Amino acid sequence: MTMRIIHAVSFALLVSGANAFAGASADSAPKDEAKPPVTVKVESLDPVDVGATKGDPRANFGMVNLKAGTCYAFAPPAGATVEVGESYTVIPSRDIDDDIRAKLAADYPKCAIVDVVGRSVRPPVQHSE
Repeated sequence: MTMRIIHAVSFALLVSGANAFAGASADSAPKDEAKPPVTVKVESLDPVDVGATKGDPRANFGMVNLKAGTCYAFAPPAGATVEVGESYTVIPSRDIDDDIRAKLAADYPKCAIVDVVGRSVRPPVQHSE
């Protein structure tokens, strides 16, 4: 009888702790953070500078697959260092100045602004949007 009570209390504590953790992480996470990483094969790369001052390193982006159906603005520093023919894992970029983000959105409205996580050895995953 004592073992059942101990197991029941342990299980109840485990479940309530898991629920509290899940609720806290769901409340603290931004809404767009749930997007999974995407693998992008670089077919073309066009460097662009969208800064107010020429040569601003925070505003040097690599526009990947610009003429394709889905393009990506690879944020610095990886924007200039990716190679055509290689695949990269990317996530939505959050650390972009608001003025730069607005200029990119105006000039390249179909390009998602992303950060490069790293070179990918897996084949690209096709996402429909």
